[in-house]
Amino acid sequence: MRLVLASIWLLYTASSASSFATMGSSHHWGASDVHVSPAMRKFSTPSFLVRGGNNHNNAAPSTASSLKASVDAETTSTAASPLSPENLSLLSVRGRKAVEDLIAFDGANGAQAHVYGDWPAAGTEDEGKQMLSEQLADLNESYPGGLAAYLTKAQHLLKESADGVNPFANFEAKVPEGESLTFFDEDSSSMSFQKAEELGLKAMGDGVVFVLVAGGLGERLGYSGIKLSLETNLCTEECYLEFYIKYIQAMQYMARQKTGNQNLQFPLVIMTSGDTDPLTRQLLEDNDYFGMDKDLLTIIMQDKVAALKDGSAGLALTDDNRWGIQTKPHGHGDVHHLLYREGLVDKWDSDGLKHVVFLQDTNALVINSIIPTVGVTAARGFHMNSICIPRLAEEAAGAITKLEHKTDPSQSLVINVEYNQLDPLLRAQGTGDLPDEATGFSPFPGNANNLVMSIPEYAKTLRGEDQGVVLEFVNPKYKDETRTDFKKPTRLECMMQDIPKLYQKELDEPKIGFCMFDRWLTFSPAKNALEAGQATIAKGGTAPGT
Repeated sequence: MRLVLASIWLLYTASSASSFATMGSSHHWGASDVHVSPAMRKFSTPSFLVRGGNNHNNAAPSTASSLKASVDAETTSTAASPLSPENLSLLSVRGRKAVEDLIAFDGANGAQAHVYGDWPAAGTEDEGKQMLSEQLADLNESYPGGLAAYLTKAQHLLKESADGVNPFANFEAKVPEGESLTFFDEDSSSMSFQKAEELGLKAMGDGVVFVLVAGGLGERLGYSGIKLSLETNLCTEECYLEFYIKYIQAMQYMARQKTGNQNLQFPLVIMTSGDTDPLTRQLLEDNDYFGMDKDLLTIIMQDKVAALKDGSAGLALTDDNRWGIQTKPHGHGDVHHLLYREGLVDKWDSDGLKHVVFLQDTNALVINSIIPTVGVTAARGFHMNSICIPRLAEEAAGAITKLEHKTDPSQSLVINVEYNQLDPLLRAQGTGDLPDEATGFSPFPGNANNLVMSIPEYAKTLRGEDQGVVLEFVNPKYKDETRTDFKKPTRLECMMQDIPKLYQKELDEPKIGFCMFDRWLTFSPAKNALEAGQATIAKGGTAPGT
């Protein structure tokens, strides 16, 4: 099997993929009716909060359902509405309700008065009023619990951010339990690379699903298209999407040969955004799905969330039109809730599938580590397993960390900690983000952000009260030391690797681990333009700087 993977790597090596970031094939894009599930998505250190839960430092707001119920109750009367009956009559039923809900939620606070206040009389800018009300209704419907839940969480997190609350104040960072597999060194781990591959192929025979997170454009690469259409190499000019699909087909073939089950199928789910959805569909249509059965491919699309203009969580209006609200991406953490909403995880679980693999859109070398990671996940009984690489000290990469609570062991968990949070946390413990003298690397494994989940525990977690909505954070850039106004609008964000917080809530003893591989074998993401990569290297960074 090692020879097979080595051959795959030599044939499809993409270590210089980022060099081709500005050379993507041109396409004529358009709409298509690809098999999709139309989803309604619905520390300054960032602050964190879980919907319906508690962040262990401050009491969390009431649940989203309670918030929405209270708003509904308050909108039974519009006698005190700042809008005239004539203006309200211009709006659709859903638009009017969305505006009235916002007014009731805002109450005496006035943080949203710039949205619904000072409307001109009916007959003036009526189309704009209708457009604003419909957008409010869309935002209300696309976020779990509605806009009231979003704004309540935003107010809570922004206050923590302004107050400088440290979410790690009660934790100490420890190196978590995991496996390190070195391709050429069989003695470096308790399990050999070859053994992990053998176990992984056997486990894949029990059923596996692939999820490709692809909501971003290639703007940082100096490329105007979707990143999935970038070439992985100059020899074959295969784009990332074709590369991933062919890999999935190859693994399906190998698993069929191993098990003798010719009906074994490996589905693929692609999470897109409004920016990438039509381009992704067209890329598939133009290339006949790269040979994949259409019935095995599902597309789910995430929505954007409202942008916030200040520390009171006031909605940010568009710069050139007071009748529009700025929106921003919510982050790839949406993928868990979307999979739950569309009923996909429940179906996988009921069908007896065992593992789901989450892939990023531009890291072709990750294919070399998928099978052994699935093997380690099955052998060690991990509910979640992160593919990792050796991390340089102070490198701009997250680290898988065991956070041990100082007084309550039940709150301890293994989770990704971002690099700008890890060093202050370690300094508070008297060390810092320093290299290990024996290896030259940080003792904390670097997060490549490709994940393997055990489906039964994943499904149970998503059925919990949060429904896959992972903890969110906010990271505003303040204008001054008053920490009230922002340099530019911010928003709540979420990351898919933060789901261990939900595992902690829903499982008695969550087992979160990592599987670390050589960087050359599994890590070559296309992240930045060539110029930015060169600047990174010039500042002392390491390849791939892009």
